[in-house]
Amino acid sequence: RGAGAVFSFDCRGGREAGAPLTAQLDRYYRPALISSVSQGRKLHASYADYRDLAEYGVMFPTRIRHLVDGQMALDVRIDDARVASYLILQAPVPGAR
Repeated sequence: RGAGAVFSFDCRGGREAGAPLTAQLDRYYRPALISSVSQGRKLHASYADYRDLAEYGVMFPTRIRHLVDGQMALDVRIDDARVASYLILQAPVPGAR
């Protein structure tokens, strides 16, 4: 698997003036790795095994891991999802009442 783009920026807001955040995209330009430091703690999140769980063309990571200071804080595997119903409406005709 080839890696996609890597970019970094400072997140503004909260108590910190600008926490650095680095994101790496996979070869399909979906989030793969997110790293940051907040309040002196190293945060690392990985998103993998993207699948179209509801068959609507929306890819969702089925493996999500979060580490805080190198210790596993979250390790989730997702094998099913539900998508809310939706309604497709025609565009309004200009001048119609």
